[in-house]
Amino acid sequence: MNMSGCRFPLVLSVLLLLTAGSPALLAKPLSPQKQAERLSQEGLALFRERQFPEAVSRFAAAYALDPYWRYLWNQARAQEEGGQAEEAAASYRELMRHPKVPLKDKFKASERLAGLQLTPQRQTGDLEIACLPEAAAFELRGPEGTVQGRCPWKQEGLVVGSYQVRVEAPGYMPESRAILLVAGQLTSEQVRLSPLPGRLLITATQPGGQVTVGGVAVGTTPQVEVELPAGEHEVQVIYPWGVQVAQRIDLPPGGRLSWQADPPPVAPAPVPLQPSSWPAPAAPAPVAASLPSPPPDGEPASSAPGGEPTALLPPPLPPAGTPAATALLPEQADGHMPTVTPPSSRPSPDEDLRQLRRERSSKKAWGTFWVITGLLVGGGAGVAYYLALQEHEASLEHHEAYEWNRSFTNDVIQADWDRVVATDERYRYLMYGTYGAIGLSALLVGVGITQFAIMPSEDELSKISFFPSIVWDGGMQGLSCTGRF
Repeated sequence: MNMSGCRFPLVLSVLLLLTAGSPALLAKPLSPQKQAERLSQEGLALFRERQFPEAVSRFAAAYALDPYWRYLWNQARAQEEGGQAEEAAASYRELMRHPKVPLKDKFKASERLAGLQLTPQRQTGDLEIACLPEAAAFELRGPEGTVQGRCPWKQEGLVVGSYQVRVEAPGYMPESRAILLVAGQLTSEQVRLSPLPGRLLITATQPGGQVTVGGVAVGTTPQVEVELPAGEHEVQVIYPWGVQVAQRIDLPPGGRLSWQADPPPVAPAPVPLQPSSWPAPAAPAPVAASLPSPPPDGEPASSAPGGEPTALLPPPLPPAGTPAATALLPEQADGHMPTVTPPSSRPSPDEDLRQLRRERSSKKAWGTFWVITGLLVGGGAGVAYYLALQEHEASLEHHEAYEWNRSFTNDVIQADWDRVVATDERYRYLMYGTYGAIGLSALLVGVGITQFAIMPSEDELSKISFFPSIVWDGGMQGLSCTGRF
């Protein structure tokens, strides 16, 4: 039997069966756009069936094949409905940056992004605290709670934000500071505490000693107590007879020390007596106790029995009207007599009163000047405080704008942050100026009030009387008696 005649139809039949069972071998391959559209249709069907994870995978595959913005929109909506808020926010942000998305659809995406309940992204930074004195205790309050410890201290991975630190140490004034922790940076804060003043008690058994600390008089013995800054001080006590007692004292911060400053047991040197320059008064001539009748001519005067002379009487008192200076101040050896300044050379009481009135007017003018200056400085403090409030409001607005931009773009915009820092610094400096101006105003007003307080009143001037000055010419050298009472 000849089989060659039916071989060709048999081969053709086999090829037809094979091609009929595999239509894909004859089909044309789909383009990426068609494949993306088919995946998007499958995703929409899964979205309607609320199978959101599968729908997200279909939309993501479609967007990978064809970057059409509607596939990205569908992907964000499926992630939002499926509870994937962070992933939906990332898809909405990418959609807002897409160059071919219409403006109205970008606005819709921003509204959807604002409505998401996002978990804030954790941004961290490092913080280092150093103190003086070392080993001071601190308490740090921040967004995640309170931390207590001792300096020096360093911690990494702290949440960015505002912190309040309070540093304390025995014998030092506590200090509190605000710290702004920046993401991805090391923030170092150095706190130097001011030592508390100490008290020093100086006692002595001998009164009248002049007590000085660093050359400044602070009181007299037997007891003096002063408040001094912590540290070394040179304390000295000078007694009236010239004896000095000195001691260097190291006063601890906030401490209290006492020092017994008795002089050494040395008797004071005797004061030599100076001879008087006044001559001894002349002896008065004796005067007989009785005046008997004169004896006859040629006879001697009678005497008491036994040959004793007749008793003598003291010299008579000066007659009435004799000046007391003539009787009490005899002529000196050099021939000078005590004199009284003539009326023409005495200071005029009216001139002294006019001088006091000029001093009163000067103190009144200076007091008025200082008070007015202090009030003007106080007005400047008010202006600085008003400007500080304006800067504070601007800082809050810049900070709000910075947070809003960061929530939409998830990026730190340096220009916005620089505006926040600049307004915070201006606010802080203006507040410092306000405090300084208030202190200066109070000081100037106090100086002016002091000028008014020490100014003599008209009643006091009317009660002032003047006595002439007496100058003794000769005698005790340099001694003069001048007074104004």
